[in-house]
Amino acid sequence: MNFRFDLGELEPADWMRLGEATAKIQWIFSAVLQPGIAEQLLRVYLVKGIRATTAIEGNTLD
Repeated sequence: MNFRFDLGELEPADWMRLGEATAKIQWIFSAVLQPGIAEQLLRVYLVKGIRATTAIEGNTLD
């Protein structure tokens, strides 16, 4: 199976949207979180990652 995507087919509006999305991602990435909130988010994403990984392997942890 092959997937090909020709960037030359994008319209100028598509490039604008991609630029806006990139700028927002960079802004969010550079945002400073309070240490407690950062630790809490890290735990949430670790737990979600563990659950997703085990679910892929057939174990729902329930």
